[in-house]
Amino acid sequence: MTWVSSMSGEIENRNKAKHTLKGQIENFTDGSYETWFRKYRIGYKSSEDDLLEKDTDEVAIAEAIFRIFEKAEIHRPYKETIEKVNAQYENVLDEPLTHSRLKTMLVDPLYIGNPTVSGESIGDQGQEATLDMPDLQIIDEDLFRRVNEKVEKVRERYSNTNSPGEVLDLEFLLFEFGVMPLVESSSEIAVLCSKCGSAMVRDGKSPLKNSKRKAVRYKCLECDEEKKEADEDDERKGSYKTFPNTLEFYKIKLFDEIVDNIDEVSRFLDLKDI
Repeated sequence: MTWVSSMSGEIENRNKAKHTLKGQIENFTDGSYETWFRKYRIGYKSSEDDLLEKDTDEVAIAEAIFRIFEKAEIHRPYKETIEKVNAQYENVLDEPLTHSRLKTMLVDPLYIGNPTVSGESIGDQGQEATLDMPDLQIIDEDLFRRVNEKVEKVRERYSNTNSPGEVLDLEFLLFEFGVMPLVESSSEIAVLCSKCGSAMVRDGKSPLKNSKRKAVRYKCLECDEEKKEADEDDERKGSYKTFPNTLEFYKIKLFDEIVDNIDEVSRFLDLKDI
């Protein structure tokens, strides 16, 4: 009886998921973008009546992003684009341009007037809907095509470990992607405690001051035990409340060697914001 109830509940949940996804796609096709248009897209905004429209203050920025990426050096197009855009439009953008946002933006057909919504529910093959809305086009189709060809070339460059001359060292990867993406995507890179040298572990996220973004926290299990002992000492416990003790400080150290498993690092190209 329990097994039958469990199966019935699972089937009901699957049907609900399918109907929910179907309803979202139908709403999207009918012109309602409330569910689909949740994430901030440079160059667009949602009107008061829930219709997607161009943001006149950001259209030029969106165009600039595509052109900067197209002209950027093949060995560091994402890094170069992000640096230039954030430096030039810091006071205009609602949020800083990040790697994941840039990667999503460059391949989004919305920018050529073809907004697309898709998704998969449990036990479903997936559904997709694409609209033809020329009023939403910001990027010329030829530019969009050239940029996507470059995106593919960059992806192949990082994922092809057998090509001669394509050995990527740690310094290059650090320069292109930054510290945390490499730490998250490669087993060859670790966060070490500056106090004892032990490998640290993730300890949640903390919001950055004056920003909507969050930073990953790390802690050392070895020093954490020492901190707990210090917390039990009344004389030292107060110092933890007023100012961080040196045991709580850490800095990121990277292994000074070439990263052998480039496939692991290239996984970052498919990661979301950390």
